[in-house]
Amino acid sequence: MISHNQNNHPFFINKKVYFYDFLGLLVICLLMSCAQPIKNQPTKTIYYEETPPTKTPEVTNVLTYTVTETTALTIFRDLRHFMKPGDYVVYWQDNYFYVQSLDDEPPIFLMSYHSPSDVADLSPDGNRVAFVTWDNQVGIYDLAKGQLTTYPNPGVFYFLDFEWSPDGKTLLYTGLLNEFNMPEFNQYEIYAISLDKELTTKLIGPDDNFQDGGLAPWFSPDGNWVLFTGLVTSPVYFREANIYIFNSSCILDSVTCGTSSKYLFGYKNVSWSPDGKFNYACTIGNQYGPCLIDMDSTDSPQILFDTRTLTGINDIEIFNLDWSPNGKNMAFSAFYNKTDLGQYRDAFIYSFEKSELINITNTPDIQSEGTLRWSLDGKYLAYYQILPSTEVITKPPIGYDSFSFFYNLHFYSMEKSKTIDFWIASSESKAFSFWMKIE
Repeated sequence: MISHNQNNHPFFINKKVYFYDFLGLLVICLLMSCAQPIKNQPTKTIYYEETPPTKTPEVTNVLTYTVTETTALTIFRDLRHFMKPGDYVVYWQDNYFYVQSLDDEPPIFLMSYHSPSDVADLSPDGNRVAFVTWDNQVGIYDLAKGQLTTYPNPGVFYFLDFEWSPDGKTLLYTGLLNEFNMPEFNQYEIYAISLDKELTTKLIGPDDNFQDGGLAPWFSPDGNWVLFTGLVTSPVYFREANIYIFNSSCILDSVTCGTSSKYLFGYKNVSWSPDGKFNYACTIGNQYGPCLIDMDSTDSPQILFDTRTLTGINDIEIFNLDWSPNGKNMAFSAFYNKTDLGQYRDAFIYSFEKSELINITNTPDIQSEGTLRWSLDGKYLAYYQILPSTEVITKPPIGYDSFSFFYNLHFYSMEKSKTIDFWIASSESKAFSFWMKIE
C-alpha cells in the first residue's frame, strides 16, 4: 500500500500561509530548469501516446467546466513495487520526480515532471500526483495506471496550494489571476476539482465578500471543513488577510462557499490538530505559545505550553505549527533575538510525552530554518536551512530584482535525536515535494 502525508505541502494557515513568508523560495524553485516543454521522451521504456480527448470542452457556466483530455501510457511499469516498505522522500530534479530512501540507497524514477511550477501534492492513497503541466494546466497523474488527466483553467496565471480531501475525491487549489510586481495587488481564486464528476468549480474569488479573493485552502482531518485565507478591503490598510472556514458540502455548489464562509480570526498562523481543533500562536496573560480551541467552543483557548518559559526568550515569535501524525510531538519555527542585522530563526520540537522543548537547529547566526514537515510515521522531520546568495535575479512571479537564496533540506531523526547526514540541496537543482510511504 502506498500513501502520503496528510500534513502536506513542503512550503507549505500553518503550512499554507507560508505564501507570504516563503514566496522567495517559490521563486527559486521556478528558476531551476523546470519549465521546458516536452521535446523528447524521458526514458526508453516509459513514453506517452496521445489519445483523442475523452470529453469535448464544455462550458457549463462561468464558474464550472469539464476535463478536456486524458493521456495514457502504452508501456508502463510502476517501479515502486520494487521498493522495500518504509517512508521515502519524493523530490524533483531536471524535469523528473525521484523517490529516495533515507538509507543512502540510489533514487528511483517516479514520473516525468515538465512543469513551470514546483507546486505538487500526492493523494491520500499515494497513487495520484497533482501538479501543473508544462502548458499551465492542472494535471493529475495516476502512478498506478500510468494515466495523465488534465484540467484547464485559462483564467489562472499561476497555480498554488494543491490540497487533497482526505477521501481523495476532491482537489482544491489556488489560482493567481494576474501578474503584478507587488503581491499586495494580486488577486486569487480557490477552485475545486471533483474527480468523480470531472468538474472544476470556482469556490472563492474576488467579489463583495472577498474583494481580492482567497488562497491557501486546507481540509480538516475529517474532510468536513475547509480553512482558507480571505483577502478583504480594509479601511485602515490596503487590505486584510483573515482566516475563514466553510463547510465542504458547498464544494459542488459554486455560489454558496463564499456566502456561507465564517470569519474565524484576523491573520493568524492557524493549523489543524490531529483531532480537528484549531491550533495557533496566542498570548494568555504572561504566557505565549501554541493555543488550542474547539471549532464551536465559546470557551477561551487553551495554551499548550509557554515558549517564553521553556526557552527563556521573551521576544520569541512562533509560526509553522505542525503536529506529528500520532499527535505526540509538535514542530514549529521561531524568530527571536532581534538585532539591527536581523533575527535568529530556528526549528523546534516539543514532546507532549516528555514536556520537553528541543531546538533542533540551534544555529548561532541569522540564517533561517523553517518549513517543517513530518514523515508519515513521525520518525523524521524535514526542514529547510536557507542560505543567502549574492546573485541578483529578475524572474516572475515577483517581477522585480531581488536577492536569491539557496537552501538545503535536512532531516531530523526522532530516534537518533539528531539531523542525519542525508540532505537535498537546491544548489544541485533539487527540490523536496512530499513524503511517500511504501507498505
